Amino acid sequence: MAAAIVALGLDANPSLTWRDVQHITVWTSDPMPLLNVNNGWNKNARGLLVNSHFGFGLMDASAFVTVAKTWKNVPAQHACTTIFPTFSKREINDKSVTVIKFQTDGCMGQKNEINFLEHIQLVLDAYYPIRGHLSILIISPEGTKTQLLSVRRRDKSSAGFQHWPFMSVHTWGENPRGIWQLHIEDKVNWLNLSLNLSLTVALLIF
Repeated sequence: MAAAIVALGLDANPSLTWRDVQHITVWTSDPMPLLNVNNGWNKNARGLLVNSHFGFGLMDASAFVTVAKTWKNVPAQHACTTIFPTFSKREINDKSVTVIKFQTDGCMGQKNEINFLEHIQLVLDAYYPIRGHLSILIISPEGTKTQLLSVRRRDKSSAGFQHWPFMSVHTWGENPRGIWQLHIEDKVNWLNLSLNLSLTVALLIF
């Protein structure tokens, strides 16, 4: 169904790029039919309703084609990467949330400056004895909360996360500049242990 809607949009405007298609999908999707029958909807700082399971809502073929007809191509994509040094080991248990704060200016003043977010990608190196116990939430400078990782009780791996990318579009349209927060929590630690979490973080925005 989605492919058919995109095909109609491309028929109306053959110059659309893959990023144009993403933009039109985000701005024309309709969350209203799903709001009252599904949980997990959040509004980001640009006023867009978004859900981890349903994205920005149901695609609207009529709205998609209407917007596509007069759509002007978005500018070239920029990518800005901020790499942070290794954070000191943090104690983590099931009674508190470990908060990591880091800042980016969105490559302000450079050729790859970013003023409005499309995608964010957090690349994480984290070492923890039971990987599946961890829950990871990221909060944008404008306050949008995005669940990057939920608990997976069957994942008993001690390998941690080695240069593991977590991507989200929940902050679409927001300003990237400011302080980001990473909330990491062990939600399954039935032994009530205090364990060390060692991690490095890189934030890619594009």
